[in-house]
Amino acid sequence: QQNNTLPPYPKKHNPDVYIVTTDGSGKHRNLTPDNPRIDDAPHFSPDGKAVLFTRQQLPTTSGELQRLWRHDLADGRNTPLTSGLDLSIDDVAFSSDGRRLWLQAEQQGRVPLFSMRVDGSGFEPVLPEGSNTELDSAGGRLVFLHETSMRAPELYVLDAEDRKPRQLTRFNDDLFAALDLGRVESHRFKGAGDDEVQLWLTYPPGYDPAKKYPLVQLLHGGPQTMVRDSFGYRWNDHVFASPGYIVARVNRHGSTGFGERFARSIHGAWGEK
Repeated sequence: QQNNTLPPYPKKHNPDVYIVTTDGSGKHRNLTPDNPRIDDAPHFSPDGKAVLFTRQQLPTTSGELQRLWRHDLADGRNTPLTSGLDLSIDDVAFSSDGRRLWLQAEQQGRVPLFSMRVDGSGFEPVLPEGSNTELDSAGGRLVFLHETSMRAPELYVLDAEDRKPRQLTRFNDDLFAALDLGRVESHRFKGAGDDEVQLWLTYPPGYDPAKKYPLVQLLHGGPQTMVRDSFGYRWNDHVFASPGYIVARVNRHGSTGFGERFARSIHGAWGEK
């Protein structure tokens, strides 16, 4: 007879953000006991007076937005910063004076770079194209990765004053100069429930609009994930298109980056949507 000695898998996850001393002395303190669900990704403010973190509160988090919150260390208050935005915050970085934030969030098949004040006001897009990830800031500058479906990631830098990104690395220039890649287009169509659905189409090299081509569907998993305007390393659309196929990558119902309602609409309707 074989027995499973592990404790039962918890029905609900409740990760919290704790603060501990760097030498390991004293007691650790829970900063987020007010939320019985998921608190994650803490970031200290430059002045050390606050901690930013993401929060999810629904019983099942599939498709729920990650909202940005602030914990004030002086009085222990937890305050929502992005409750009015239909965006899921994946990463943040502070400006050097701590007054503004750069934010990464999926939106409509891309991962734009956004900015806002630390109190949650003044939200605005900074770099809407491509996918912008791995944010890190120091000395008033933001360093991040920028990529598109036509180009692998390279490092870019953004100065807070002029907000014009500058490319730092060109590791892949020679490689991509030798590649014959078909064009990539974003399209939209009416899907289940008359909702608008976005897809990426990748054409083969030397595409002739007078000819017919077989179609390959690349389906993302999850279902709460998003097909990004990014250069894939796992199921690269150009690799599938290169023998002479048109490749469709659909952000169907359940996909993230198109609002919380759209992401959660797949629940109980996988066969229909």
